Amino acid sequence: MHSRREASRITTVAVILAILVIAPSTIAAAIPPGGDAKIDVTVELRSRQSRNGITVMKQEIFNKRITKRAIGTVTSYCIHVSDENGFCNWVYRFPRGSITTMGIVNSSVFHRVAIVGGTGFYSNLGGQVTSVALNERINRVVFNLEAF
Repeated sequence: MHSRREASRITTVAVILAILVIAPSTIAAAIPPGGDAKIDVTVELRSRQSRNGITVMKQEIFNKRITKRAIGTVTSYCIHVSDENGFCNWVYRFPRGSITTMGIVNSSVFHRVAIVGGTGFYSNLGGQVTSVALNERINRVVFNLEAF
């Protein structure tokens, strides 16, 4: 059984997710300062090029619970500093703005990195993003957003 506080938090997150996907205006209005929200999507690889220790990838973002069409794109690059570690930067582009993340990655199966900025709908946000590989081409990506 959920406590009243947990139920309220679940309701708040559900409302925010609906706002994010269906009728966005500004995230600052959707999440009060000090508040948080989550975006849970899948990302599918479209192209990957590697040369001289740098990998560039282009991907599409999906929320197949809402629509079968892509809801955005991702462009990323990683500079490999060793066989196991790379410094990576991702820009997730949605219709109403973008989210930029970066950090050290030491696994292609799981990583968690910082949200370092956003534009438009996603301005004034921070937090972290977690990516888990579902297979070689598809990752589950969860954004834990925090409003400033």
